[in-house]
Amino acid sequence: MLSYDYDGSVLTLILRGTPSELQRAITYNEIVRDDRVPEASLVLIDIRRADDADGPQEVERRARILTQGLGPKLGAACAVIAPPRLAESAEQFQAMGRRLGVRIELFRDEPDARQWLATFR
Repeated sequence: MLSYDYDGSVLTLILRGTPSELQRAITYNEIVRDDRVPEASLVLIDIRRADDADGPQEVERRARILTQGLGPKLGAACAVIAPPRLAESAEQFQAMGRRLGVRIELFRDEPDARQWLATFR
């Protein structure tokens, strides 16, 4: 499952399990059409309840789908809340940041992630 919320300053994506390609496309489309979400939004991705990706190629594929799907709604910074069991996949996603044109940092909890994102306002 993939859901999102926009609280006026941060676009939050919450992943549970393994969202299907269709679900990702539908959610990203909803975000692009959502007038509440401005272009160049700061993004918080919560993967604490997500399944692990099946290797580095899958991490890269999902990252590219995310950036393409959000398009101009994706801003310069993305904070990822990741549990220790997903550390390797999260680090692979973080390493892709430069190629994707976004700064990605990893966090264990939401307050720290939001505090970091606030430095980009």
